[in-house]
Amino acid sequence: GSIGGEKILAISTIAPVNDESLTAVRLVVSLARVDRLITTVTIVAVAFGLLIIFFMVLSGSYFISSIVIPVTEIGKTARKIAQGDFATRLESQNDDEIGDLCETINYMAEELGNKKKKKNEFISSVSHELRTPLTAIKGWSETIRDADDIDLETIQKGMKVIISETDRL
Repeated sequence: GSIGGEKILAISTIAPVNDESLTAVRLVVSLARVDRLITTVTIVAVAFGLLIIFFMVLSGSYFISSIVIPVTEIGKTARKIAQGDFATRLESQNDDEIGDLCETINYMAEELGNKKKKKNEFISSVSHELRTPLTAIKGWSETIRDADDIDLETIQKGMKVIISETDRL
């Protein structure tokens, strides 16, 4: 209830006195201190909840900046490397597992670039080595085929070149 706008708690009880007569006892207490305590506990609980939310947002943003964003960049770079862009490199911003992964991917890209360069040099060398004997074989074959008055010595010389170049191939 309330008395004069102030909240109160009232309790009444009947208690025997001297084994025969009954006495009523009434206890009336103001609830102002209880209301202040409830308000204080509510404010502390809300502040603690806001503090927890703040730390969750802070740790989430740290997680995003330290793991999610670098992993996304690693994925983009790995796709570029898979498409043949071996000059693409990752910048290692952290000295942790993500940084180690960046260094490993950079090393992989460098090695793949070196392998591609060696493969191209090999193909170029093989192409050159094949072109030279094929040119001699084709030239002598056309000479023998198209000549109207070719002597036997020239035919044998041409056939000798064709056979030796064929063996070389």
